[in-house]
Amino acid sequence: RQLSSVSQIAYRGAIALGAAAAINWRLNVGKSESISTENRLQAKQIERIAISEVELPVLGLHIGATSFSASIVNPSGEIAAYHSERCGESRADQPYISFLDQCSDAVSEVLSQVRGIISSDNIGSCGVLVPVAVPEPRTHVGFAPALKHLKGHPLTTDVSDRIAAILGRTISVQLENDGNGMALAEWMYGSAKGLTDFIAIRFCTGVGCGIFTSGDLTRGKHGPAGEIGRQPFEPHGVKCPCGRFGCLETVASGRHLHALAESRTQRQFESDVDVVAAALNDEDSLRDDFQQVGSNLGRAISGYVNLMDPQRVILGGPVAEAYPLFEEALYSELFTFPETECRVVQSELEQCEPIAALAAVRYHNEVVQQRGRYHVT
Repeated sequence: RQLSSVSQIAYRGAIALGAAAAINWRLNVGKSESISTENRLQAKQIERIAISEVELPVLGLHIGATSFSASIVNPSGEIAAYHSERCGESRADQPYISFLDQCSDAVSEVLSQVRGIISSDNIGSCGVLVPVAVPEPRTHVGFAPALKHLKGHPLTTDVSDRIAAILGRTISVQLENDGNGMALAEWMYGSAKGLTDFIAIRFCTGVGCGIFTSGDLTRGKHGPAGEIGRQPFEPHGVKCPCGRFGCLETVASGRHLHALAESRTQRQFESDVDVVAAALNDEDSLRDDFQQVGSNLGRAISGYVNLMDPQRVILGGPVAEAYPLFEEALYSELFTFPETECRVVQSELEQCEPIAALAAVRYHNEVVQQRGRYHVT
């Protein structure tokens, strides 16, 4: 049967992935496993449409607590288009319809950036990242103190409808926690390539993380595994956006550093990114704050390290750009057993959100779907 050039690529990709699955059904685990003859035949019959998504550029949306970004990323990890904007702390009160309009505008913007280079017909799928828990089946957000306007809405369906109105066709939408997305990005493209056990901490307005154990992402039973920001830290601390008091996020986050900087300098900063920039530009009055936050983060990481025994902890996100300012303070609180070799390193990915969106889509297509498709014996 005659196939279009895209379909031929997809078909060859399906055969290649099927063969790879027969040798190693899970990425980067390094374990050779056998597959029955029946499943080998099934591997050759993978739906071309699903696999073709892996071969095509991915649309990425990151819905932050105080920011929003859209991107188009090639399968290699090259960022073809990027658009971002600040939203401020009023984001939690944003009307849902206004948020969807923002998605539409951002998608149109990044498509305009690649007009004549990447056809909208070649966008394969979309990855949506949020800084809140994403319960199964990952179609809506869970507990979301910073994104209350998203609670209770069919997020993937509504975003898919908005994208379809622009592209003239429907593409799949994968919803993922941004800490998990960062972990997947580091695993596929960054400092965790080849590792089986690591923690990726996203250090931004809030703080969250993604956890890999035994070569796979850890979600927990209901999805919110890795919500390090909700970890109790100060018994009589200040109120957290989640409604409780003394969570780690109240003493180790961009929001906390922002408040400390304005109090210390008696001037306003537009965002935590500006606070980081000021500290890196030798504003000594801010450095003590970063060291104290680093100390708090080190104490929290120490608990995770001794509980999980990871090979590495990777710090990413805007506030992690200041890691040289608080690395020593962090290590001063980091207790590990002599037998462990865990290091805390700064992410090498320059723009994590677009790569994380791509990685979330790849993980769903190349790992999650394969698990459901093959029965390994």
